[in-house]
Amino acid sequence: MVGAIFSVLKENPSLLSEALGDLPEGIDPETGLPVGGGRLNEWFDFKLLPEFKKISKYLHYTVMGATTSDSGIRFRLFMPTPPKLR
Repeated sequence: MVGAIFSVLKENPSLLSEALGDLPEGIDPETGLPVGGGRLNEWFDFKLLPEFKKISKYLHYTVMGATTSDSGIRFRLFMPTPPKLR
């Protein structure tokens, strides 16, 4: 699946920004309103992605979870070593 995403983004780099629209870049601390947006293509150049075969050995699976409480946000992440790198 990741290989298909790589090839689609490499062939059509603006697809992600078109799909996500004008997501804000952040929140203005004075007003609390979203600011910026529409600059995803400035941050990521998907044309520079390598062939998926070249990096597939580094990709396996990742499990991530997040919980919130009055104390804050807690992230948990599990990334085993891919079998081809052992």
